[in-house]
Amino acid sequence: MSKNIILIDPDLKIFEQLINLDEITIHSLIVSDETQKKELHKKYDTEIYTVDGINEFYKKSTITLDYTLIQTFRETQLKVEHFLNRVTTDTNLIQYIYYSALSYWYNMFQEHKIDYVISNMLEWGATFDSIIYDVAKHFNVDVFLIETGLENGSNLFSGTVFHYNTKEYISLNADSLNLTPVKLKNYVYYSIVKKKQKSIGWKKKIISAIEKIGGFLLLSFLNLIRGKHEIKHHSFQNSWMQYFLNFLHSKKMIKYYDTLGVDIDPEQKFIFYALHMEPEAATLARTTYSNQLIIIKTLSQCLPDGWKLYVKEHPHQFKNLNNLTRFYYLTSINRFKTKGYYDEINALENVSLLKLSIKSSELINLSEAIATINGTIALEAMLQKKPLLMFSQNTSPFKYINDVFDIKTSVDCSNAIEKVHHGFVPDYNDLEETIQQYIFEVDSNKIIDYKPLINYLISKHE
Repeated sequence: MSKNIILIDPDLKIFEQLINLDEITIHSLIVSDETQKKELHKKYDTEIYTVDGINEFYKKSTITLDYTLIQTFRETQLKVEHFLNRVTTDTNLIQYIYYSALSYWYNMFQEHKIDYVISNMLEWGATFDSIIYDVAKHFNVDVFLIETGLENGSNLFSGTVFHYNTKEYISLNADSLNLTPVKLKNYVYYSIVKKKQKSIGWKKKIISAIEKIGGFLLLSFLNLIRGKHEIKHHSFQNSWMQYFLNFLHSKKMIKYYDTLGVDIDPEQKFIFYALHMEPEAATLARTTYSNQLIIIKTLSQCLPDGWKLYVKEHPHQFKNLNNLTRFYYLTSINRFKTKGYYDEINALENVSLLKLSIKSSELINLSEAIATINGTIALEAMLQKKPLLMFSQNTSPFKYINDVFDIKTSVDCSNAIEKVHHGFVPDYNDLEETIQQYIFEVDSNKIIDYKPLINYLISKHE
């Protein structure tokens, strides 16, 4: 019997591979934009939603909510509000959209037989993913996320499959599933490889030239002159002035950070914590320890006498935001990284902020241990055989590697640092084996045949 699935596939890497399979019926599909939706509707009868327009759709849907339903999904609400805080500062509108979306998908799962939810993306905490996942889980429907994670600055990414219901990564045999094993050396120290530029039309060339001169702000200002006063992102409207003022805020913050940043003391024993860029799904939607100040304070409280915690800002936190790819950070960045934020870190007696110019490779080499939520620096630490404290909360398969400290409580943190203090040296003897077991290579320039993987997931969880 054919299985009904909801497919979240903004880049359309999976849809056309699955649409004609007899064993699968795509009940609902979420794509990136209206252009994709219109093209697909010419050929297929599937219900299609768009990332860009789904919030407008929710506004028009009928709401049927009750107290119990709202209480049941309070955790979902927190994730979605975190996500939407990245694109708007209107709290009432955020909650209005959330409740409308919750009502819609709860009714969908009540009225239709859905067997699986499959997503070709990391969880964002949005109204087009997290609500669907949590409602599906509530109805005992398996949710699989084909995630892309580590990148090498070019076209290569790492791929994993996350079983959302159990919060565990799925062990894979890359060869039998027609997947490409990863090569670890391709994913460390932000090894940037320039992408080949595809030929583009003259209109895009003009836009690209304007963006090079003045970025997103100049492009949107020209639209402002033409009478387009609002800028829409995920159906929320923000003014040009809001983006501009937050752009100025980002410039002020990097200057302020520079006044606080210090050099490494070569005689000092220290643990290194690399700040994550914010606002990002890596911290806001996918983790329980979603506040980095709490992680830093926890580490600070557990340090041996005479040790330091060195904290360094993410290299991209305030850079390269004024472009068409990252402009949405400017919506609310003033609410995430502030003077008060850095002052709070700096006020901890055994904690210091580091200059941005100091290389992470040097810090890893000199440190007693590395602490992070998840990300590339974890891999870099393991390759240098450094003790690694991960506050990942099931958001990385690295937690399965022997000798990695999987931190879920303050006691876990205290015990890990105590071991490091007494000379613990990790072996990570199963690093390569674990990587090959859970992670495969994703080349953005190539089409991956996901049919064997999807069939494997469905057959394994029938």
